[in-house]
Order: sequence, then structure tokens, then C-alpha cells
Amino acid sequence: MTDLTGKTGMDVGDSDDPAAVIESFEAAATITKGDPVYMSADHKVSAATSAQDCIGVAVQDADTGEQCPVLTSGRVKVTAGGAITRGKAVQGSDSSKRVTMLTDQSVNEGGAATYTVYRGHKVAVPRKIFRLTRKDELCGVIVYSYPPPACYGRRQVLPRMTMQEMNKRLSIINRVVIHPKYRTISLGAKIISESLPLVGTQYVEMIAVMAKYNPFAEKAGMKKVDEQQSIESVSEVSKVLSDLGFDLQLLGSEHYVEGKVGNLTLIQLNQLKDAFIKNRHPRFKKEFASSRHQPFGKTSDYAKYIEKADKLKVAKLIKLVGILLQTKVYLFWPI
Repeated sequence: MTDLTGKTGMDVGDSDDPAAVIESFEAAATITKGDPVYMSADHKVSAATSAQDCIGVAVQDADTGEQCPVLTSGRVKVTAGGAITRGKAVQGSDSSKRVTMLTDQSVNEGGAATYTVYRGHKVAVPRKIFRLTRKDELCGVIVYSYPPPACYGRRQVLPRMTMQEMNKRLSIINRVVIHPKYRTISLGAKIISESLPLVGTQYVEMIAVMAKYNPFAEKAGMKKVDEQQSIESVSEVSKVLSDLGFDLQLLGSEHYVEGKVGNLTLIQLNQLKDAFIKNRHPRFKKEFASSRHQPFGKTSDYAKYIEKADKLKVAKLIKLVGILLQTKVYLFWPI
């Protein structure tokens, strides 16, 4: 049997991934290390002997009734039951307990109702929505929207264009959502790669935080153009937040932010509002837009809205600071 891993010292079922997630389940039948396993009953696993939805790979032998450690997320050595294309999703298994390539999914155009299964709040105006299905089961959704007026990294790959020309030639990937059941098997890359040619625009861009840690969009054929580091206006607001005792690592927590804002004195609240007024960012202004024809609002009205904002609105702006502080990657297609 040919070993294509380059790690001949490892056995099937071994993992060298320090971030691997290993959970323990009762073995419903004898399981051999390296077997793909599935949930055959509550808290019980069995070795898969046909194509089915597996939860992971056994990393130790286990007899019936014993606890079996199962790698449910991470990198593990397995045996292939046939040809597998690099980067493609796999499933367990065949009659010899080997993994096979997952081929029974299709990407097709869906509607807004498909997407609201996953997200309750609105996103930018969608251009097209595609869904990834496996038979009748919804596995994932990707939303393409019309491009924003300005975008970090765009000028490195595109010349200046009017808004009308951009809307005609350019789309932006607004959301990629994969059902938890189907994560970690490259379906994010699959839904991007198969939908890119179908969106109907010459160019597609994407801004993502996760792309810095998981290059799924690059696997799908997009090019990493640049990483956006700190934004001066956002950094200035974050300094004020730090001075007021906010932990910048916790700005994504609604409970934490609302609690901290609720404890601010009137003087501190006004100090924070002054920081937002002096450091205008288009995303802050968008929170006060009153017209769909001016999605980023009017600069002249921005200060008035900030001054009148209640603590809940200020808390929402602070959460945006947490999002904008994250390092974002700009990706572009075609390469």
C-alpha cells in the first residue's frame, strides 16, 4: 500500500495535529484504530462499512462496551478506498472501512428564504444566493452581494470605476455558511469554487477574517491580495475604550459590552461619543443610515445621531470596533 502522507512513521489512525479534538464514545461493536465511525445510538459509535455520515476516526482500538476515543476535528492518517482529489471532501466509508471521496453534493442557485435559515439579521443587498445540497439536505449557503463603494485592497487589482460600472462587473462574497455537521471537510472551498463561474460578473472579491487562518477561499481558486492591518480611526476609538477599562478581546461579547456601557458615567459616555464623532468610519456611519439610497448615511447627520444615541446604540458601535480591529484578508477572482 502506497503511503502518500510523507509520514511513514505514523500508523493509520495516528494524528500529529496539536489542535485535534478527540472525544470519547462507547463502542457499540468492535472498532479498530483508523476506522471511520458514525453515531449508531445515543453516545455510541460503530465502524462505518458503507457510505454514510461519520463523526470522525477512531484513534484507538475498542471492544464492544469500551470507551473509544474518536478524532472529530483535526488531521489524522486514514486509508483511501479509491481515488481522492486533493482538497476534496471525504466520507466514511466502503466495505473495508476506508474513506472515499464525497461526490453526491450539488451547488445550485437558491433564494433568500434558503439563507434566512442561518442568519436572522439582514445582510447587504444580495445579487445571487447559492446553496450546497446533498440529496434533499441543505449543507451550506453562499451569498453574493453588490460591491461597497470602497474596499481595502481593491485598487491593487482593479482600476477606478464608477459605481454603476462596479455594480455591473464586480460582486462581493458576503457570507459563506456551512452547516456544523459538514464543517472541516472542505465544503467551504467547494461552494465557492463551483459558484464563482455562476454569479454572472467578471470579477469577485471577498473580505474575510477566517481566511487568515483557514485558506479555504484560496483553495477554491481565489487570490490573496493583501491583509488589512490597523485602521487609524478604529485604533483611536479603541484607545479610548482601553482607557475606560474595556478589554478589547471581549468586544465581541454583547453581554460584556452592554454591561460595561451600562456602568459608564455621563462624563465617560460623552468622552466615548466624542471619540466616535472625531473618528468617523464608514461602518459607524452605516449604523445611522436612514435611506437605502445612502447606505453609509450623511456625514452632516452623523455627529447629531451619535450625540442622541442611547447606551444600547453605543454598545452596538463598540461591538463594531471589535469586528473592525480584526485583521482582514482581501481576496480576488479570477487570478
